[in-house]
Amino acid sequence: MAETAFPTQAYNVLIDEVYKPIFLQKLARDWGVQPRNDEEAEALVGMATDLGMADAEETAKQAEATGSLITAAADGLKTAMAKRGIPVQPGSRDRMIQKTAADAVAKFPHLAEAAVAFGSYQGN
Repeated sequence: MAETAFPTQAYNVLIDEVYKPIFLQKLARDWGVQPRNDEEAEALVGMATDLGMADAEETAKQAEATGSLITAAADGLKTAMAKRGIPVQPGSRDRMIQKTAADAVAKFPHLAEAAVAFGSYQGN
């Protein structure tokens, strides 16, 4: 199977127009941290990415080690429903995220194109 090239342009659109502004606003609002220039902004985004990856790795290790009865039950229920052809309804948080994303897609089609390109690369 041929390896798909990393969608650099789509990634940059998502980082520059979605992730970075929201992340930097939250840092300023919640912690009073504001980068003085683009280099500091890039460093903050890079640190957040590194910390997020480390946290995700640690969370996965903990989940694997301890397991969760509730999560396992929820996953089992969804699997059983899917096998019977019963659609699984998204939760209220998922519906809110979908609505927000749909609104953004309607206003900014280039973000939708970038999300589709990057999602395709990730296999989503």
